[in-house]
Formats: sequence, C-alpha cells, structure tokens
Amino acid sequence: MYVLGTAGHIDHGKTTLIQALTGINPDRLKEEQKRGMTIDLGFAWLSLPSGTEVGIVDVPGHHRFIKNMLAGVSAINLLLLVIAADDGWMPQTQEHVAIADLLGISNCIVVVTKCDLVDEDWLDLICQDIQENLSCTSLASSPLVCVSSHTRDNLDTLLTMIDQGLHPKEDQLQAPPLLWIDRVFTIKGSGTVVTGTLLAGTLSVDDQIRLEPAGITTKIRGLQTHKAQIQVGQANSRLAINLNNVATEAVTRGMYVTYPQMRPAYSCINATITLLASAPATLGSLDQVKLYVGTAELSAKTRLLQNEPIQPGETGLLQLILDEPTHFRFKDRFIIRHPSYATTIGGGRFLAEGIPVRGRNFRLIGRNKSSAQFGFETSHPRLDQKLLKQLAAATHDEYPLLLAQVRPFWTESQFIQHGGSQHAGLISLDGYILGSANHKKVYQKLLELLKDYHLSNPLKSGIPKETLRTMMSLPLRLFDSLLTVTREVVEDAGIVRLATHQIQLSPKEHAQWDQLYQLLTSEPFSPPTLVELKKQGFPLDLMQLWIDQRKLVLLHSEQITLPGIIAQVQEIIRTLIHASEDKSVSLADIRDRLNTSRKYTLVFLEYFDDIRFTKRIEDKRILG
Repeated sequence: MYVLGTAGHIDHGKTTLIQALTGINPDRLKEEQKRGMTIDLGFAWLSLPSGTEVGIVDVPGHHRFIKNMLAGVSAINLLLLVIAADDGWMPQTQEHVAIADLLGISNCIVVVTKCDLVDEDWLDLICQDIQENLSCTSLASSPLVCVSSHTRDNLDTLLTMIDQGLHPKEDQLQAPPLLWIDRVFTIKGSGTVVTGTLLAGTLSVDDQIRLEPAGITTKIRGLQTHKAQIQVGQANSRLAINLNNVATEAVTRGMYVTYPQMRPAYSCINATITLLASAPATLGSLDQVKLYVGTAELSAKTRLLQNEPIQPGETGLLQLILDEPTHFRFKDRFIIRHPSYATTIGGGRFLAEGIPVRGRNFRLIGRNKSSAQFGFETSHPRLDQKLLKQLAAATHDEYPLLLAQVRPFWTESQFIQHGGSQHAGLISLDGYILGSANHKKVYQKLLELLKDYHLSNPLKSGIPKETLRTMMSLPLRLFDSLLTVTREVVEDAGIVRLATHQIQLSPKEHAQWDQLYQLLTSEPFSPPTLVELKKQGFPLDLMQLWIDQRKLVLLHSEQITLPGIIAQVQEIIRTLIHASEDKSVSLADIRDRLNTSRKYTLVFLEYFDDIRFTKRIEDKRILG
C-alpha cells in the first residue's frame, strides 16, 4: 500500500487534479465546496495502471491552514508539488517546498497544472523558474510534467510517472503499531471512526488498542481501507478504524493509535534543527515554538545543547521540552513554526535520548549530562555533540551502529523503539544490544577487575559473583551472559576467576598445612575454632582457601575439621542408628561413642542436620 500527498499554493488546482485522476472530490466539507478552497485535509484513492492501490491526501494551500498541510505530508510515499502555469511560483509554493526540504522529502513529481490557459513560451519560462527555485532543495531532481485537468492532457503520463515513482518506506511490520489520527467523525449505527496512515506494525479487528496521549483504551470494531472492509491493516496503508464505545468528542487530530504500553510518551527530546534562512530571529534557550510531528501540533520550549544561539540558515543541537508529552519515533522529522509570526522557521530530526514520562514526572536531561558511559567509568560532564550530529546525518545502515554508542547497553525492545535494527556490527547478549566498542570496553573491564583481584588476594580462588557484578554495574541477565561467552573467565559455585588463575603456595604455607592436618587428626572429635587456630599462627586467608578447596570443613560456631573426620563421624552415627531397635540415636550415645564433650558432639550433629543426613525428633536423631 502507498500514500500520495499534494502540496502547493492556494487555487493552483490540487483538488481539481485529484478529482480528475480519481473521480473523487476530496473536499468533503460544505464550506470547502461552497468556496472552492480546501480548508482541511481531503482524502481519495486511486488504482494505478499496474494495479497498485494508492491512498491520496490532499492538503490545503492557504497560509492560514498550513498546520493542516503539515498533518497531511507526514506519512507519504510520493509528493505531488502542484504549480499553476498561469501563476507560477508563489508564497505558499515556497513554504511548502521549504517544509518538504526540512522533512527530507525527495520523492516528488512536479505537476504544472492549467497548461491549457498559457502559450508554450510562457510555459517554458514557468518550468525554468520552477527548476531554479528547486535547485538547492531536496526536490531538485524531481521530474516535471505539464497537465490540464480540464482537457485531461498528459494525465495518463502523470499516472505512469506516479506508478514508477512510488517507493516503499522502510519495513516497519515488526514494530508496534503507530497511526497518527488525522480525522475523527461519527457514522450512524457504528459510532466513532478515526482515520490515518499506519506507519508501522499491523492492526486487526478486535485488537485491544490505546489512544495516546489521552490514555483511552478501546477495541477495534471494524477496519476499512478505501471504503473496503478488511480484517488486518498493513503498514503504509490508509485506514479507517471504527472504535468501540468511545465518544467522538474524546478524540482529536494529533492523538495516535498503538497497542497498550507499547509506545511511550516523551516530555522532552534531543534534536538537530536547521533554521530557514528566512527565519525572523535566532533560536536560543527558553524560546517558545510550535512543534509539528505526525498530525500533532504541540507547544514546546527550547533548550540549547550548544553554547551559541542557532542563526537563520544554520544547523544546531537543542532540546525540545513539551507542555504536554507525546510520542516520538527516533530519526523522524519535524517542523517548528513561530507562535507569534505564524510562519515556518525550521525543522529537523529527533535524536536519542528521549525522557519517557512516568506519571507526572517531567524529568529532563541537559547538555551537562552524558548517558553513554558504564557505571565503572569516570563521569564525563557533557553530551557527545559529535555523536548527536552523526546520528542526525546517519544513513539507514549507519544509524544502528551510532545509536548503540548512545548508551553502554540497550534492551532489544528499547533499541527497536529508538529506531535501531539488527546489524552485523552489533553484539547481542540474551536480549541486550551492545556496540562493538562498548562490548570491548566491558569485556576488558571484566578481565581487569579479575586480574587486580587475583593480585590483591593471591590465596583466594576468585571473587564472589555478585560482588563482581556490582563493580561492573551491569544487569544480572547481561552479566550472566557476558560471563558465559567470555572464555577467559570461569564461574564455579558463585565464585568467578580467570581461567588461568592458579593459587601457588609457598614452602612455608605447605608446611603449615602439614601442621594443621596433624593438629586436627590428633584430637579428631574436638574440632578447634578459626579464632583458636589463628592464635596458633594459622592465617585466616590461608584457612579460607583450604575451606574453598574443600580440604577443610567449616562447622557451626566456626569450628574446623577435615572431610575424613566428617566421614568417620557419619559412619559412626549410621552404625549406631542401624543397631538400635527404634532406628534412632541420642546425643549422649554419640558423645560416648566419640569420647568427646557434649559441645563438640552437638556441633557435628547440627552439621549433619543441615545437610539432612540426620533428622532431629525430640531428643533423638534418625536418618534424614
């Protein structure tokens, strides 16, 4: 599906041309038909010679209705710039071309209408003047055709040019749906209907949807495209949506349709902006502007992300702070107009970062904050303006790589929401996206922390996993995935170490092990505590190493024993239980068999209770 839009000065024949091509009069309002002037958006549709179905949005040319024009050109595949042969280039032609240029529209056909009213010499002069005026704009290479809607001269040629000039937009089928509402009306017996161009995703009958930013949840009762009933609406198609149980007065142009909780509203957004050379003044901080995005008209305040005001004819970086939050698609273009002069002053593209609105929390980020850093990095005081400018100028292939640098890491859903897509140059780790540079940075930090830890703690096998994750400032799932794919790192029982790390004991430490072993085996059933052993000259970190290596067993009250002694006591208890009539044994029986004190016997029994070898029932133990 494709959408065609018109632009041009008032009374240059846009509506007459559409009616000649389609047989449909897009002027639906009585006042429009009475005055012969398009006031609001008009809609029609057309079947091309190839069989392609095209929706058509006819926009008003009068300067007083420029905001309606802006709502119509935000979602088109091909623009028809209409210029009357008897008038030529006019003020609204200039403004519409400036808007198309700011919106980055380049797929255009220039249609010179009313050619039957002028001679060939005059027509040649008009065409030359048009080409000169377009030469420094995004429409410079647009083909030109001269037609007459009344005599139908060259209309067939125009249809062929439209057929050949339609280009599909970027595939957005996998993205959450987005449809800016451009018209709201009521059909008797059906209720409220809204129309717009579906920019992304799909919508189906009975889908649960949400009208934002009003927060109205409803259901789709029916769908139409070009007056034909359908079950599923596809991206890049004109749709009429019959809403369930929603009052018409509750919905206005400028709202958008999406799935619940799928497309957040933003209260402020970073942007690159170009001021027209004809702008009446510079643009600085705290200036009020009218912002046009999708079909919405919004009041906004500016905040510069650079030191100097933006001069007419220049491009700069700023932040747009909205009076009321709305949705942005990152990379999308917008237009700003001066609220007092009522004239277009510039336009640009949205850039990451945007600040999602949570309730009434209108948080801002300024030029003195950078989010493109890991928690373990030294804070950098300023936004990376170079990166923002690169994002603004990025091609479709470059954008994901640059976007990945804006944050240390993204969730896949956040990345797609901000206009990113899969790319061979990106690293994907269990639902997270990292740029190759950030992946290298976090990988090197991981190895560096482990190396430093091993140097500072030569007798420890590794660092606890959660301690290391906190030092890295990474989400658990991303950290786990990073450990899994990093071959130089080993995780064992919650302890992380370098794969090459080996503990090297000195001759003195080997001798201390022999001494400790003799001490523990000399009185096997009277285990000493760590504190007692430390007083005898055994270092705590060395004993902890032997515990980690399972050469020692740590009992309750921090008593220390050997695995062999544990096995010995375990076998004694098993034998006593099996030998008894009721298959149980008392603490006193075990104490007598071990020939030790009640205190030490209880320490062993509490250990066996913990590992469920034994189970206490009143004052006796049975096998667990």
